[in-house]
Amino acid sequence: TAALAALLSAMPWLSQAAVVHSDYTHVSGSTWMADIAVVNDGSPAQITGFTIYFAETLFTNLLLSGSPATWDTLLIQPDTGLPAAGFLDSFAINDADAIGAGGSLGGFRVQFDYLGATVPTALSFDINDRAFNVVFSGTSQVTVVPEPGSLLLGSLALLGLAATTRRQRSPAPQSASEITA
Repeated sequence: TAALAALLSAMPWLSQAAVVHSDYTHVSGSTWMADIAVVNDGSPAQITGFTIYFAETLFTNLLLSGSPATWDTLLIQPDTGLPAAGFLDSFAINDADAIGAGGSLGGFRVQFDYLGATVPTALSFDINDRAFNVVFSGTSQVTVVPEPGSLLLGSLALLGLAATTRRQRSPAPQSASEITA
C-alpha cells in the first residue's frame, strides 16, 4: 500500500480533494430532501468554499432549509430558459471555520422537486479557493435514506416470512391415538 500511496501522490490529478455526500430522503410525491456534507481529504489543506450544481432538467423548486451559521450560503434556482443549472454556493465566513484536512462539515439541507424517473442522481460540485478559483471538481456520493413506512413494511414482510418458515419446520401435532400407542 505504501507503493500505491507514493504512486498516487506522484499523480496529483488522481488524488481526491474532497468528497460531497448527498443523503436523499423522499418527502412526498416528487419532493425530496438532500442532506449535504463536505469532507476534506487533505488537498487543499483547507476547504473555504464550494458550489454544488442542480441540473435544470432534473431539479426544480430548490429551497434552502439548513446551513451552518458560520458559512455564507446562497441558493440559485435552475433555469431551463437559459439553460442553466441551479446551484448551492457556500463559503466559510472566517478562515477559522474552513474545513481542515480530515475534517467534515454537514448541515447543508436543500428541499427540491425531482423531475427524474426514479431517485435523485449524484450532484456535480466544485471546491473553490478564497479567490473563487476552482481547485477541484467531482460528483457527489449518493445515499437514499429509506422512508419510515418502507422500513416498517419491509420489517413486517421479514417477520411474516420468518413465521411462515417456523411453522413449516415445526412437526405436525400428534393425535391422541398416536400419543397413547
